[in-house]
Formats: sequence, C-alpha cells, structure tokens
Amino acid sequence: MIEKLPAWLRDRFPPDKPHLVGVSGGLDSLVLLDVLRTIGYRELIVCHLNHGLRGRESGGDAAHVRRAAGALGLPCEVEKVPVSDLAAISGLSIETCAREERWLFFGRMSQKWGCRTVFLAHHRDDQAETVLARLCRGTGVRGLGGMRFCHEIRTAQGIDLELVRPFLEIPREALREWAVGKGLKWREDKTNAEPIATRNRIRNEALPLLEDIFGRDPRPALARLATLAAAESSWMESLAREALEQARDESGALRVLNVAPLPEAVQRQVLRLWLEDTGLPGVDQADVEAVRSLLTFSPGSSGRINLPKNKHCRRQAGRLWIE
Repeated sequence: MIEKLPAWLRDRFPPDKPHLVGVSGGLDSLVLLDVLRTIGYRELIVCHLNHGLRGRESGGDAAHVRRAAGALGLPCEVEKVPVSDLAAISGLSIETCAREERWLFFGRMSQKWGCRTVFLAHHRDDQAETVLARLCRGTGVRGLGGMRFCHEIRTAQGIDLELVRPFLEIPREALREWAVGKGLKWREDKTNAEPIATRNRIRNEALPLLEDIFGRDPRPALARLATLAAAESSWMESLAREALEQARDESGALRVLNVAPLPEAVQRQVLRLWLEDTGLPGVDQADVEAVRSLLTFSPGSSGRINLPKNKHCRRQAGRLWIE
C-alpha cells in the first residue's frame, strides 16, 4: 500500500518535523498512524476529539487512542466537547458542529505544538461518498472535486492549518488488509451501520444499489470524477483570482462593471472567492447565485440580499459590498 501514497508526501511534509495526526480509534486512522510511522514519521502528535455522542463508547475510543499512542511512544492530546449541546445552542446540525469543533481543536493543538499540518485518514471510498452526496445536492465543478490531498483552511480562531489526506486514492479494503496483516486493533463505531445519517445511507444503501444497477463498483469512477473536476476547478480558480484582483477596489468592494461582462462560470468563481475573502468560508452555490443576481440590476440601481452569519451583500453606486 505504501507505493500508492503520493510521491511528494515526504518531500513536502518532512518526517523529521512535527505534524498533527487525527486519530478516532477506528480502522482508517489507526492504519494512517501505523503507515506514517512505517515510512519514517517520528514526530507525530496524536490528536483525538471526544464528541461525547456515543456515551461510554466515546470514552472507550479515547482510551484506545491513548493506548495506541503510548505503545508507539507518541504524545497524545485528547479533549472532550459536548457537540449535541453546542449544536442545539448554535442551530447547526450535529455533523456540521462536530466538524467545526474538530477544526477548533486542531487549531489549539497547532498553537500548542507549533505545527500546522494535520494528517487525516480519508480514503477513496470516503471520496466517492462525498462526491455522490454533493452531486445530489447540485454542487458545481469545485464541489465535484471532493476532498483534496492538501487543503488549507483558516479556523474560527484565525489559525491556518494544512489538511493532508494521503489515502485519497486508496480503497478502504486495502486499509483493512494492512490492519489485519499488521495485527492492529481498532474500534468499531456501531452507528456506522445505522440509517441515521445521510452518509451512512449513501455508504450502505445508495452505493450498493448503484453497483447492482451498473454491474460494477461505482466508487472508482466517482473518485476519478473528483480528480478530473479538481484539476479543472483549480485552473478556473486561477483565472478567477486574477479577475478578482482587477475587480476589487481599495476598500474591498467589487466593481460591477468589471465582473458583469465575465463568463458566468468565471463570475461564480470570482464571487465565491470574494465572499470567502470577506469572512464567509464555505458559502454554497445558492449564496453565490443570490449575489450574482445583483449583477443583472440596471446601472445605477441598488439592492441587498441576505447571507449566512447575519451578513448582507449590497449593490450600490456600481459596487458590491459586504456589510
């Protein structure tokens, strides 16, 4: 399996430097930890966030991760957050709240240990599930690109992290074979088999049904789609970034006359980048289209649309503003 890892991994992320690695206690993340150690990574900081969603099982996961890290002589950071309570307070879904809390946790660990790389164990099958889910939600080309091997994010604390997913082209079955061959012990999350989350139903119902209909496993094709879409999206984003710099004035507002003549596909990318730059990461296609509608107003007219996080986009005096 090691030969399937990205060739640039060790050069870009030197093994003799400290790196965070997210470990849940499940098969995938324990294989990631073992593989990284096998190829020479010795300065890893094992990080586990207990979401408190599975009662005693959650505590057992944390204890298992501590033992695994201890057996390798690695430092282990464990925190617990009441995700259910936080989701209820914030109005976010459990899944979204858990993801945001993970980024905050990694941000704290990044500050503590002085490193910004976070290794994650997402694999090819996870990628296929992500692409299928986004496809059904009507995502654009960028969304079809799925998860990236390397992806930079800025946490709510303002900390820049680089997420690294070495397994994105490796099927989960290969990870299981590695784990069995190495005698690894992992925790099973029983809720993964229950139809209580969209991703579970995609994994356990939708993908097997597609395999039955087409007579072949759809996961490789979905993962290949992600690779192609990511390459096209990257090219489009470079064009959009140039156009954005030309359209943005000294105050950060967008000049409508610079954006309106652009092809629709470039308009969307320019507006998405602009919204993200102004403090709205993760905007969806509906938000972008709402802002794009302001471009079609007659010259000299004004208008306003609502955005997430109680923000608004206003068109006034030939410019788009975020307020």
